[in-house]
Amino acid sequence: MSEACKFTRLGKKIDKISSITARQLYTLTMQNRSNNYQILGKRVKRGTFHRVRSQGIDNVTKTLMTLSLLVACDVISLDDITTIIQRITSLLEEDIDPEDMFRIIRKYLKESFQ
Repeated sequence: MSEACKFTRLGKKIDKISSITARQLYTLTMQNRSNNYQILGKRVKRGTFHRVRSQGIDNVTKTLMTLSLLVACDVISLDDITTIIQRITSLLEEDIDPEDMFRIIRKYLKESFQ
């Protein structure tokens, strides 16, 4: 990974539909090998960059733990999670509005949990 994920362009919309912020996503997708610490084009201190990155890693870890618990408790199957992730990925590639994506996935999950 040497350039930012193209989905960081969604900005604040990511914050509404995800457990990771656009700033955190940006830091996780960038390999900062220089002293030029930037987040979404804004110069920041090294400590700020690494704090935001660490928060992103924590949020991803919590998300994965949540999914693992749901699978372990037979709330959702691993196959269902794979299907959902593939569907979200295809929606992202189609440039569907993130809030519409959220509604689509939420509806699917509500039906799955009944």
